Amino acid sequence: MNITLTPELERFVSDKIRAGQFRSADELFESALNILRDQESLTPADIAELQREVAIGTEQLDRGDSATWDAEAMKARLTSSLAANDLRT
Repeated sequence: MNITLTPELERFVSDKIRAGQFRSADELFESALNILRDQESLTPADIAELQREVAIGTEQLDRGDSATWDAEAMKARLTSSLAANDLRT
């Protein structure tokens, strides 16, 4: 199979590979096609459930029921958890 891309999309693919997000164009295209397949497999019930969950989250935010996101603290907890699991195995 041969695929022709616009120059803009060729740059996009090259940038993703250069950034280390993908090892090759084949890997990028496989990932993109898997996402497309997953997206197309969503049923109306799946979409309705996602919309309900978003509405719940929005209501919580409107009420002020939220927590700040501390990425560094999360990384530290995950690193600690991974290290503890490695010690158990």
